[in-house]
Amino acid sequence: MKSKRTTVPGDRILRLPQVLERVGCSRSHWWAGVRAGQFPESVKLSERVTGWLESELDSFIADPEAWQAAHKQP
Repeated sequence: MKSKRTTVPGDRILRLPQVLERVGCSRSHWWAGVRAGQFPESVKLSERVTGWLESELDSFIADPEAWQAAHKQP
């Protein structure tokens, strides 16, 4: 799924442990939500390194329903 990514100046990339700490769910639940399009897409940093934009995660945490509505596939 391709998302409309907007970056914020100074935006950080968070790794999975930081994401899970902020969201408060398990690793398997998080990845299932990412695959289903319910959670923000990851950013591939290298072959084995993945992260998430802090601004996108903050938007998701602030209002998950609005975030999901804005990122639905047509």
